[in-house]
Amino acid sequence: MPKLEAPNGEPRAGPLRPPPLTIPAVGETIAGKYIIESECGRGGLAVVLSAWHAELGRRVAIKVLLPEWSGEKHIVDRFLREGSAATSIQSQHCVKIFDVGTLESGAAFLVLEHLEGQNLDDVLTGGPLAVPTAIDWLLQATEAIAEGHAHGIVHRDLKPANLFLTQLPDGTASIKVIDFGLSKVIHASAWRDAEELTQPNDVMGSPSYMAPEQLRASCNVDARTDQWALGAVLFELITAQSPFGGGNIPETCAAVLLQAPATIASLQEGVPVAVERAVMRCLEKDPDARYRNVAELAAALAPYGSASARKSCECIERVLGVAATPAADPDAADAYGGRGRLSSPASRKVVLRSFLMLGGLALVVFAGLCASVHSHAHDWAHGNIQSLLRLVSAPGHPPDSSR
Repeated sequence: MPKLEAPNGEPRAGPLRPPPLTIPAVGETIAGKYIIESECGRGGLAVVLSAWHAELGRRVAIKVLLPEWSGEKHIVDRFLREGSAATSIQSQHCVKIFDVGTLESGAAFLVLEHLEGQNLDDVLTGGPLAVPTAIDWLLQATEAIAEGHAHGIVHRDLKPANLFLTQLPDGTASIKVIDFGLSKVIHASAWRDAEELTQPNDVMGSPSYMAPEQLRASCNVDARTDQWALGAVLFELITAQSPFGGGNIPETCAAVLLQAPATIASLQEGVPVAVERAVMRCLEKDPDARYRNVAELAAALAPYGSASARKSCECIERVLGVAATPAADPDAADAYGGRGRLSSPASRKVVLRSFLMLGGLALVVFAGLCASVHSHAHDWAHGNIQSLLRLVSAPGHPPDSSR
């Protein structure tokens, strides 16, 4: 094949190719001012680097999308949306994002405040927390979540690993909500076309903290989905165990969809009955059976925390513009007080429909396997499974049944 030549007879240069996408190395300067110092952590989508801001003389954290995801537009869009979501929340309990951009290679990055401390997942390796401490810390996180809800933002990935324990200058413990990468905008007026980033059959999040409606389809969620996750987190902070067992993801998903959560009383002594009731109400499988908003949850929990919890409760009420109902008498009869069972009739119906859906899906798969002797068996099974999933995830359809 003849070589391409320029008019002067010199070999013609081939098309320019962008530099390969790589993670910035220690000592490298990006955006002309951030000097990379070390790697802080790594997740499924991004790596977090410690860096020094040469102009301001301060340390920052830089979150860079991993190279393997940089070619996926919907992943890049969701990553960059994290910056928009977090910067709209001014709470001191939300991680601050200072800058957003792309490297010369085209990889997207976010510049965040540098936090000293550890996430609550690491804290829990030391065992369960005292109830007042667990409530104080959870309600601090809820301040940030409440402000997100006021802006029409659902976090969708609340878990101990995304709650960071740091200290204020006076030594007071402070919780920061981090990683808004899976957040969803539920007010269309907030960001145009935001809904297109989540498809009807997308399932995103960490199964141990995902509500049944989120397991079925991550686009069909609202603020009550975060409330479920807050309940699951508080359960774990108090007991150091998950409310839903399961040795693997399928078992955990099945437990969330079909089983009542474990009881706090069976795992940890001395927990006030009203605190367990509040947690169990968050973990109702029917969203309508949960609290109407996180201010009501805060009002139920605040009496069992310290003065910090009561201040958080007041802040949450102001942010949401509601006056929450005072916490009920812990000795009073409570429709949500059934321990170790599905207390809400609506939640029992959700479980029944979930069971029927999973059973129907199993039958479809079994029938497809039995039909495998036919030439079009694979296409037949795939088509029926997808049809069933579309039926389950269809907007307005009653809920029948998905780190």
